[in-house]
Amino acid sequence: MRSPTPDAAEQDANLIYEKTMGVLEQALAFRADEGTRMRAVSFSSAMHSMMCVDESGEPLTQLITWADKRSAKETKALQQTERGQDFYERTGTPIHPMSPFAKLV
Repeated sequence: MRSPTPDAAEQDANLIYEKTMGVLEQALAFRADEGTRMRAVSFSSAMHSMMCVDESGEPLTQLITWADKRSAKETKALQQTERGQDFYERTGTPIHPMSPFAKLV
């Protein structure tokens, strides 16, 4: 996790990909000489993370994780407005820095 500012929480998507592929290669090789095969893989991750990508899917930015709170000031202000209340009523999404829309701010 990288924190370039106190409220920031970023990760390197390419590094995550490289490490994931490395672990998968190790898992595939584990006991392969004994005839044991991996039959399934399951992934899980924290939600509400995002990044910008180009037209081929290559990252243009760091991955902004669910824990990023850089929009705290803006979301607090939006909570106090009619527009913020309307957004909440229409979407059911609480207005807080971890919400995906807040990461676009």
